[in-house]
Amino acid sequence: MPSSVRFTTHCLKPSPMTRYDRYKVGGDLYALYEAKYGWIAAQQINIAAIKAEEQDYPGLLTEAIAIVRNGPMLPTSTASIFVSQVINDPLAAPLDALDKGVKQIFDSEGVKSIVVIAVVGLVAAIMIHGALKS
Repeated sequence: MPSSVRFTTHCLKPSPMTRYDRYKVGGDLYALYEAKYGWIAAQQINIAAIKAEEQDYPGLLTEAIAIVRNGPMLPTSTASIFVSQVINDPLAAPLDALDKGVKQIFDSEGVKSIVVIAVVGLVAAIMIHGALKS
């Protein structure tokens, strides 16, 4: 090693990381979340880490990580679920109920027999009509 290059131990010591620094850009957990969930998710966690450190409130970081891992929290109130469904997909519940009702009707033995007889009759009528034309 040339004599002009000198290393001193006090220059090589890294500054101590706070518990939030690992979630910020350049931290190991930031890189982990970026690799697993993408850049946008890592940025959300980064912003939450900065705010959590500023406000000394770790719950912000915990909530951001939970949202990235599991998605946003769903409402538990029946009224809010109902309002959300009416706003987002007002026909889902009525169509689902109609679908279940139709399935119950067609699952009964009597209706199945009638449908089979009708289909056989329709096929026979088409065949007879075709035979009469020729």
